[in-house]
Amino acid sequence: MSFEADVKRLTRALVHPEKSVRDEAIVKFSKYVRALTHVEDLDMLKLWKALYYCLWLTDKEHIQKQVSGLFVQLLHKFQSLELRVLYIKHFYTTMLREWTLVDQYRAHKLYVLLRQMLREIFSLFVASGYDADTIETVLGTLEHGVLTKTPNGPRFHLTDIYLEELAGATEG
Repeated sequence: MSFEADVKRLTRALVHPEKSVRDEAIVKFSKYVRALTHVEDLDMLKLWKALYYCLWLTDKEHIQKQVSGLFVQLLHKFQSLELRVLYIKHFYTTMLREWTLVDQYRAHKLYVLLRQMLREIFSLFVASGYDADTIETVLGTLEHGVLTKTPNGPRFHLTDIYLEELAGATEG
């Protein structure tokens, strides 16, 4: 199979109406991510859009947190910093692009996802031994990917939780 065919198959399964199909797709996606060595921008955008709508279709709060946790844990499964940065970049691109469609019932699950991603970004810093290049690259992605763009919801939420999540990920 080609990468394009794999992406199409995974994205269809991630947005399937049946929860069991989506759960199985998340597990397969996790395994798939470990094997990736290169991803194009457009393909990562497609994957994040599918992940976004997978969460969109999730109803119960404890399941939403679990699914969000699985998505952000994927950050650690990529083989290179380049792929991790691409994953982070297109996560925020997707959040900003889709934010105008968010209603009051879905905002909470997206705030949880934003919080969990920020904490995983900080834990990535800890795992890298506070490598200056890693921190500079990822914070540059945050600054240019979300903190200087509209809509304001994700940006204001990140600035609100930044220190709290930094303290939590670094154990104070």
